[in-house]
Amino acid sequence: MPYGGINLARSTGPNGPTARNLVNVILWGLPPSDGQRSPIMPGFNNAMTDDQVRALLSYVRQRFGHGSTWTNIDQEIRDARAGKFELGVYPAPATDPASGVISQAEVR
Repeated sequence: MPYGGINLARSTGPNGPTARNLVNVILWGLPPSDGQRSPIMPGFNNAMTDDQVRALLSYVRQRFGHGSTWTNIDQEIRDARAGKFELGVYPAPATDPASGVISQAEVR
C-alpha cells in the first residue's frame, strides 16, 4: 500500500480502554504525514449517523479488540462531534495483543 496501513488487531484503537481514539479516527480521519509513509483515512463525521458509528465501533472492538465491551460509547461520540476530541495516550502493550509475542509497539 502506498500509504502504509494499520493492523487493527495490533492497534491501540480497538484495544484501548475506551473508544475515544477510534471514535476520533472514524469521525475525523487520519491525515497524511508529510514526507512519510503512513496510514491515511478520510473522516466520516458528515457521512455517518451516531448509530452507524456505534455499530462500527462494536464490530471493530469485537473483531479486532481483545477487551470487554466499551461503555459510554454514546458520550464519546457526542464529545467527538462537539469538538472535544483529545486523543487518549495509552502505554504501548508489553505484548502483541494479536499473538501474545513480546514486541516493540509503535504509538502513532
